[in-house]
Amino acid sequence: MQNSSDMTSDATEVTGSLNLFNATRRRWKIVLLVFIIIFSMIVFYTHRQTPIYQTVSTIEINPPSGVGDKEFSATETIAYLKSRALAKKVVQRLNLGWQATVSSPQLEVRIEEFVASHSLPRVKISLTGPTEFTLSDTSGRFLARGKSGELLETDSISLLLHIHNGHAGQSLNVVRQPVAHHIETFLSSLEVMSLGEDSQVLNIVMRGEDPKQISDAVNQLIDIYQASFIQESGQEGSRIDNRIAEVTRSLELAEKELRDYRKLNGLSEHVPQGELLIGKATKLEQEKTGLEWQLSQIRLATDRLQKAIKNKTAFVAPRIEGAPRLSAEVTRLAALESRKQTLLVDFTEAHPKVEEVLEELMAAKRELLSLYAATGRELEQEKQRLVKNIADFDTQLNQAPEAELTKRIRAWDAQAELLNFLQEKQRDTREIELRAVNTVRVIDPAIIPETSIKPDKIKNYALGGLLALFLGISSALFLSFIDPTFKTIDEIRSKLNLPIYGVIPRIPLFKEGTELPVAVLSPKAPVVEAFRALRTRLHYVTEKQRHKIIMVTSTLPGEGKSTVSANLSVVLSMTGAKVLLIGCDLRRPTLHKVFREENEPGLVELLRDKQPSSVRKLKNPRFDFLPAGVVPENPSEILESKRMRKFLVMARDLYDYVVIDAPPVLPVTDAEILAPLADVNLVVLEPCRVPAKAALQMVKSLQDVGANISGIVINDKTGRGFKYYGSYSYYGNRNFAGYYGESLDELQDGALESLIKKVWGKLNG
Repeated sequence: MQNSSDMTSDATEVTGSLNLFNATRRRWKIVLLVFIIIFSMIVFYTHRQTPIYQTVSTIEINPPSGVGDKEFSATETIAYLKSRALAKKVVQRLNLGWQATVSSPQLEVRIEEFVASHSLPRVKISLTGPTEFTLSDTSGRFLARGKSGELLETDSISLLLHIHNGHAGQSLNVVRQPVAHHIETFLSSLEVMSLGEDSQVLNIVMRGEDPKQISDAVNQLIDIYQASFIQESGQEGSRIDNRIAEVTRSLELAEKELRDYRKLNGLSEHVPQGELLIGKATKLEQEKTGLEWQLSQIRLATDRLQKAIKNKTAFVAPRIEGAPRLSAEVTRLAALESRKQTLLVDFTEAHPKVEEVLEELMAAKRELLSLYAATGRELEQEKQRLVKNIADFDTQLNQAPEAELTKRIRAWDAQAELLNFLQEKQRDTREIELRAVNTVRVIDPAIIPETSIKPDKIKNYALGGLLALFLGISSALFLSFIDPTFKTIDEIRSKLNLPIYGVIPRIPLFKEGTELPVAVLSPKAPVVEAFRALRTRLHYVTEKQRHKIIMVTSTLPGEGKSTVSANLSVVLSMTGAKVLLIGCDLRRPTLHKVFREENEPGLVELLRDKQPSSVRKLKNPRFDFLPAGVVPENPSEILESKRMRKFLVMARDLYDYVVIDAPPVLPVTDAEILAPLADVNLVVLEPCRVPAKAALQMVKSLQDVGANISGIVINDKTGRGFKYYGSYSYYGNRNFAGYYGESLDELQDGALESLIKKVWGKLNG
């Protein structure tokens, strides 16, 4: 039982897959149309997209010791690189705050440098030649004259631009733009990633529409970031250099005075008796110099901190040795600054979280300012103590023998010790500067990308093709779902509760303009076997009756009932039976065209005027044919007349088979009149065209007049039914063409086309 259930489930899945495939194949034109439309839209959208380029730079961060005395943090470094402060500097350095509006689309202008005073919001550049131009302000006042590729400098403007495809008469306006917008655009296009957890190697990625601009922006960002390390040590080194120059001049003067005094008094090698006091005084001077240096650093830090508080900017603290309380507070302040920069990556300064950090920063700055003041007072007191001690030693030196020589030696010695102290500080500063220069090592600089990363055409086309195919198939399935027509033979059989007498496949025309029945033109064709199968079915169900009247009708016009009637008559006559084919469609007669006969005289003339010449004896095919005749005003009355009934009774006695080509059921009542007079009623049904409701109404209409519907003949005249239910259309399958002798498709094709199809069939066999 379990195996039976599994087999049923597998069969259901296979049937569902086949139905899906057949439904798609049936509406392949819809699938193709939707595919072309959707795929064309995707191609159009892809080509309309602005190309986006990407550049990448890889750097290694080696924080110099002595600048902040802080360990490396990838999170803080990334936050600083993505800070608005650095972004603003990049925007200003790349002149992104200025926008050029070109009057001519052929003119290409690249502004490499543009610095203008704030009082000048706009300038106009007018070309006087291919590379020459003049500058004017908003009022048209002449400002300067310049040339492409050459730096133009005036009191209010510094401009360097490059002109391509220019000629005299062209112009462009350069307008100052809000910097905030460009900063946000820069930050939204920038991405900084660490190559590992707290790795010192970072990738700086930028995307944008201008490949040169994004590569320049990344390189400028790295330069500005590196310069931030050098700036502090550079300022301190400059101060020390200036102080060393002053002390060097003082030392040279003291040495000259000492040398002149000794020379004047003949004391060139003489050492005074107060040398011990000089050493003690020099040691105090050294302590005093160290205190003065600390005081100068505190005054410098205080000035910087006061400016930072006033301008609400970041504070960079100078190094102050021997003050642990200050170092701890500076570290706390740096942590708050880092936290602020991290938040500013995602939020503006108006965000509550940023405002909270700003308040903490301001409180920390004020507290540090108080510590600076307190530390300064303590150092000042210590300095005054040293000054007093040094003064006491100076008094002792003045009372000692050879006081003048001792005084001059002490002055020279004090300047020499001060110079040694400053030179030591200078060496420390130079070392810090050297480490600061090597803080940022560029492993891979940002280069100008040659190809865009967006749109990814191959990816778009691939996904677009899949999407278009999916939508096409979905459209076909949706149309199949809402299709009110019969889609399968099982559906026809179950809903109409009628047997299927035959399935006629599509009849291809192998000769242009041919109107004879296919059973006459190509009796060995596979499609003719479908009519022979129908004949066999009729023989089986009517074997006890020698004389039969077979009426062929349909639900709607155009389902191929006349084609079925004609070919059925032909195959019936092939057995040697006497066959009469009557055209009873008196409203739109077409059957006479199939046999290339005149329509008049016909059935109407036979019933009205009793013209026996109305019946034609055809030679090929060999049976009798009665066309409809002239179109009467009262077709229904003629078919319902006693003469019509007597004629059919007589015809049943004279012929083995009488085939009636009747009008469709639903449009007119003619078929309802003829159906009770026939022995066999066949309804031709075109699949995938006739709505199920119409077919049901047709059955009800015939049953209401007491007619017995013998069965359904499915006429797949367009081939859509074969694509839908496949295996039922056995005679339309090309795989069986050779078995039946010849294929209409082969007769239709030329020699080359037939050869190609045979080769393709072998390859797919």
